[in-house]
Amino acid sequence: MEHTDTDGQDGRAGRQAEARRRYGVQMLAEKCPRAASLYFFGFGIWTVVVHVSFLIPIIGILLSDNFPRCLMADGIPSRLMSAGVICFTALSILLSLVALWLKHSAAKRNTSHESPAPAAQEAPAEQAVQRFAGRHPHIASAFLYGYGIFSAVCMTFALVFTFLGCTPPLYARFLVYTDRCFMLLSVPVAILALCSLRKR
Repeated sequence: MEHTDTDGQDGRAGRQAEARRRYGVQMLAEKCPRAASLYFFGFGIWTVVVHVSFLIPIIGILLSDNFPRCLMADGIPSRLMSAGVICFTALSILLSLVALWLKHSAAKRNTSHESPAPAAQEAPAEQAVQRFAGRHPHIASAFLYGYGIFSAVCMTFALVFTFLGCTPPLYARFLVYTDRCFMLLSVPVAILALCSLRKR
């Protein structure tokens, strides 16, 4: 009986330690697989679509002088860029907060006995994002939290500068370059996540 109790305590302690080692992004992929899929897959796909849409007017201008130049400034590519930046900025902040909340709430409640939803009941994309978060938690966490923190800081500074009625050129340049870096990073992250579509 003592061995049984000891084994049970060791098992519970092991499960609690495993729960503490789990990353918030893994819990996010289990609890909100569709939102996580939209972020990790959608961000990369949107980035590719945006850059291709910007290349089409450039190629058209090079091939013909009569090609409508307004597409570069006020056309579909610019609108697509602006809409995507707003959506993925908000999504990154929201998912970062949800992942942090799931991590801390699980640690407080010691819910290590809860198992993720069966993969057979989920769409392939949802299975893929869970495998991706499980295999590459550091990359997924860095990309999610990094862009979320960057977006939150930029929004805070934007509100402050709007209130003051000025926007420093250096800050604006830093914002554009850093956001473009995250956009480009979203492509290899999406490719890495797509590779998880293949079964183990």
